[in-house]
Amino acid sequence: MKTILCQKKIARYGRKKIGAAIAYLLIFYVAGSTALTALAAKKSDLQKLRETRVCTECSLRNADLEGVDLKGANLERSEMIRADLREADLGGANLQVVDLRLADLRGAKMEAADLSRAHLGEAQLSGAILFRATLFQAIMEETILRETNLIGANLAQANLTNAQLENANLETANLQQANLQQANLQQALLKEANLSEANLQDANLEMANLQGSNLSGTNLLGANLWRVNFQKTTINKDTMIESLWLNYWQISNQELPGKDLSKVQIPGVNLQGKNLEGINLTNANLQGAYLFMANLQNGNLNQINLRDANLHYSNLTKANLSSANLLAADLRRANLLAANLTQANLGSALMMAADLSNTIVLEADLTGANLQEAKLLGADLRKANLSGANLENADLSGANLSGANLAGANLKNANLCGAIAPDYSPIPCE
Repeated sequence: MKTILCQKKIARYGRKKIGAAIAYLLIFYVAGSTALTALAAKKSDLQKLRETRVCTECSLRNADLEGVDLKGANLERSEMIRADLREADLGGANLQVVDLRLADLRGAKMEAADLSRAHLGEAQLSGAILFRATLFQAIMEETILRETNLIGANLAQANLTNAQLENANLETANLQQANLQQANLQQALLKEANLSEANLQDANLEMANLQGSNLSGTNLLGANLWRVNFQKTTINKDTMIESLWLNYWQISNQELPGKDLSKVQIPGVNLQGKNLEGINLTNANLQGAYLFMANLQNGNLNQINLRDANLHYSNLTKANLSSANLLAADLRRANLLAANLTQANLGSALMMAADLSNTIVLEADLTGANLQEAKLLGADLRKANLSGANLENADLSGANLSGANLAGANLKNANLCGAIAPDYSPIPCE
């Protein structure tokens, strides 16, 4: 009997609790709906903006303005959190002190727009055009600016902490006193940009082009400056930079033809397009260096370490590369005419369309190298290891392949007219 009464009490108590819970959920739902309505853009403000292009201090949170023409609009101090402005035209618009946090501005056109002191935290601006836009003191923490056009933009004193600026174009931009701590500027174009007194501590500037930029008083401590182009950049006594990168800056801005840099340790240095004719880099370490279109003609590069280096379109005519380490190096379309590559390591190197005519490649290791369409006319390839190499459409006419290892090599459509085969027999011309 006690058990039955107890069960009834429990049932009544349970019904009360369930009822209370349902009532609570209904209240929460109504309150939540009201809150969501409050967070949406005001229809009156949206209408006003579309009709007049003037809507200051408006509530445009979550507004759908994708592709809308808002050229010259005045939106000063408006709230536009999470607004969808993809592909919108905001050229010349007044966006001062506008709250654009988490807004989607991908592909938006914002030439000469004024975003002074605007809040763009975590907003997406990939591919947006901000040519000559004003972003003075703008808050852009964790803002996504990949491949964004910021040519000539004014970003003085802007907060770009942790911003994503990979491949962004900031040529001639004003970044004076800007905070770019931990920002990602990988492969960003910063030619002739003003970075004086900017904070780039711990930023990633790998492969960034800083040619002609002003780095006076800039903080570059902890920054990744691998393959950065420092040519013609300005550094002064107030610039904070580690000795390794300072050495790179000094080398990048020297006249280098005929210079003795033997045994120098400068892995990842960027000497793009530099004239290095006759330079002595014997036993030097330039692993991963960027030497695109560099002139190394007649250079002494004996036993140099150029592993993973980029020598695309470089001129290595008559250069001494004996015993050089060129493992996995990029030598596409490089000119190696009459160079000496005796016992060099060219394993897995990219050498498509490279010119190795009359080059000495004696006992060199070309295992797995890609020599598609390469010119090897009259090349000395005696005892070279070409196992697994790709020689498709390569011109090997007159080359000496005596004792060479061609196991697994691809010789499809290769020209071997007049060459000497690995077994020392002449190869007739068809």
